[in-house]
Amino acid sequence: MQMSVEYKSNLDAEWWSAIANGTKTVEGRINEGKFAKMKKDDVIVFVNKDTKEEVCVVVKDTIVYGNFRDMIVSEGLDNVLPSRSSVDDGVDMYLGISDYRDREILGVVAIRIALA
Repeated sequence: MQMSVEYKSNLDAEWWSAIANGTKTVEGRINEGKFAKMKKDDVIVFVNKDTKEEVCVVVKDTIVYGNFRDMIVSEGLDNVLPSRSSVDDGVDMYLGISDYRDREILGVVAIRIALA
């Protein structure tokens, strides 16, 4: 039996709040480092960058996609980026994050989460 692992990750207030209120159920990241290692039943403690408040979630599943567009389309815009108005807007948001445009070639991981 594998033991679950606890990870910690900082988030901007907008995304932290969407996770804390249950509207954001998929966290999308470049498939590298700790995000590539996450697995079902692991715990992520998301820390609000502004307030330092924490919210704990359980990883329900992880799926690797070739790019952010495929992830957003497959997982659903409302689950990944509930405040964005279109898939194009969501892709632009992700690719606007420092280095994400260059690192997208590593693949992206959809981390399906639920409040703990």
